[in-house]
Amino acid sequence: MQLLLWTQVLLLTSASTLIRPQPNRNAAFTPDHVSQTLDSLEKLLQYFDKNRGSLIVDSMWAIRMIQGGLEDTVRKAHQDNAAGILDRVSGIAAYARQVSERGLFYAKRNAAVQFEKFSELLSRPFVYENLLGGTIGRIDSSLIFPQESRLNIEPKESDDCLMGTIGSGHYKGLKCTITDKCWKQITDKGQREYSITHQLLFFFLIKHYNCSDAINSKGGEVAVAQLAKAFCTNIYNEMEGIFSRGVDPGVDQDLVMEQIMFCGGAGFVEDFVRPSVLEMMLDWRRDDGCYAPTMVLTF
Repeated sequence: MQLLLWTQVLLLTSASTLIRPQPNRNAAFTPDHVSQTLDSLEKLLQYFDKNRGSLIVDSMWAIRMIQGGLEDTVRKAHQDNAAGILDRVSGIAAYARQVSERGLFYAKRNAAVQFEKFSELLSRPFVYENLLGGTIGRIDSSLIFPQESRLNIEPKESDDCLMGTIGSGHYKGLKCTITDKCWKQITDKGQREYSITHQLLFFFLIKHYNCSDAINSKGGEVAVAQLAKAFCTNIYNEMEGIFSRGVDPGVDQDLVMEQIMFCGGAGFVEDFVRPSVLEMMLDWRRDDGCYAPTMVLTF
């Protein structure tokens, strides 16, 4: 999962610098940060392409995120802020498209059951869209949950909710099937670590697959924005706790990447996407462009 997570962290960094958000502490990002970010993305794509015979669902989705994120960055970036960088971004996006097309066959061959379950997710570029109506959000300490939830979200139930949302597996053709039981799991307050970040994932999927009508009776996008702020406030609190005690790469890096990926993508760029964190993560790179062994996508 770490390859997938790092992909989006890199995209958030390059996009936040190129698209020129409102002044904030991300102003400390430099052209060198962007250059290193694009170097990492390109080398990661080369790793995938070279090893496409071993691709599985996880790695295939990472490629689709690189493709979607870079294409989205090109669409949104201000031309007068490009300084030649957009040409490179466009080139890497085109390469990502080629790697995607070459990789689908192998991902299906190597993980047929998982591929069938999540084939809709892999069929096109994926973009993490802002959950706050396009605005930049900030965490709110008054929203920290007073206690941990007692609801245990089982992986199989989570998979079923995911397939219903994207319309795959036994929900093929029934996109945006979000049952009351799934909505309860997605919105439960007091989850921690991977459980709460995966709750945010569902909000991205709901937005990506235009499922607003399916949740209108449940509060719609307003409810999603409010929950995203509460969830990311609690995720930020967990992340700061990790930083305070010191990050152990072998133990913490996967979760930290996921926290930054989801909450940065949700719209909380100022709080989660920081130059110092990027520099720390760049030190985790392997020489071959990878960050950790690939594994089958699980939720």
